[in-house]
Amino acid sequence: MFITIEDETGRADMIVRPTIYEQNKATVFHSKALLVHGRVERQGIVVHVMPERIEDIGMWFEELVTTSRDFR
Repeated sequence: MFITIEDETGRADMIVRPTIYEQNKATVFHSKALLVHGRVERQGIVVHVMPERIEDIGMWFEELVTTSRDFR
């Protein structure tokens, strides 16, 4: 499975191999935030993240209070 992730530096493709997918199926599909342990591979401007372990960290943000801002 491929998951595109993005931050202020650009985008990367996380390549989830079948064994990692099976171990983390519920986490990958139901989490609001993921912590991914693995390695980063670069080929020119292309960046791949190869996860070895995936954790659900959505609970870290449950009590985070945010407000919307109008930029007009």
